Amino acid sequence: MKTTLKQLAAATFIVLIAMAISINTDASTTKLINANNTETTLELEDWMTNETIWNASEMTFYTSETDAELEIENWMTNHRTWHTHSRVYFETELALEMENWMTDEATWTVNETMTEEQLTVEDWMTDSKIWE
Repeated sequence: MKTTLKQLAAATFIVLIAMAISINTDASTTKLINANNTETTLELEDWMTNETIWNASEMTFYTSETDAELEIENWMTNHRTWHTHSRVYFETELALEMENWMTDEATWTVNETMTEEQLTVEDWMTDSKIWE
């Protein structure tokens, strides 16, 4: 039931989007001034007043989907299925090792010659004509 409601909602949403896209709201389109728009009268049909259609527990325009009954199968209760420790292969990792670059003094010493230039205040920074 939940699946069919989701499908019905999705179909409705898609139809609304398609209708919104197809609407032409361009103001430059020409309009017919003297058009006679007459609608035909609506007629009741038999299916519109048929009580068996409207009082049915399941609407006829969609089908009810139900899940199959769950059953216990042999593999679910077989102890060989769940005691698989003999067939499991564990991956082993190599031990951590110290490498040369980890203990090299040049890697960890900071080069003192790498310093930024000191910033200075320039004339244009304090010129009142620029900042007005």
